[in-house]
Amino acid sequence: MKTTYLPNHERPTKGGSGPKDAPDLIELGQNIQRWRERGGMTQEELGMEIGADKGKISRYESGQMVMKVDRLFQIAEVLRVPVDELCPKWLRMQEWMVPRVYQLVKMIQELPMDKQDIFLCAAEAMVIGFRSAE
Repeated sequence: MKTTYLPNHERPTKGGSGPKDAPDLIELGQNIQRWRERGGMTQEELGMEIGADKGKISRYESGQMVMKVDRLFQIAEVLRVPVDELCPKWLRMQEWMVPRVYQLVKMIQELPMDKQDIFLCAAEAMVIGFRSAE
C-alpha cells in the first residue's frame, strides 16, 4: 500500500530522509519543537511516546526527515495540540480554499489513534483505486 507523507508530496530518499532545506519540513519541525517545549517534553520523551528514538525526533524538528501522516497525528495527540497547529502556515491557510478537506482533517484528528490509522489506510486505498481507474 502506498504511504502518505507530509507536508510535501515528494517521496523520501533512501533511509527516509527528506530533501534538505525544504521550507515546509523546516516549518513543520519548528512547530513540533515549539509545542514539545511548551509541553515541557524532551525529544527523548516525545520519541518514547510515539515509538521513535531521540535522533528521529531531532531529524523531524530540524526538517531533515519526512514523516508519514499517521506519525504527525501521533505527535499531535501526544503534544495535545491540533494537527493544523503543527502544519506549515500555507497548509493551515487552506481552509478558505478547500473547506471540506480541512473540516475532514479536523474530524479525523478527533478520532482515537487506532481509528485514525484505519481511516487513513482506507483513504489511501481509495485514492490508489481511483488513480488506477483513470
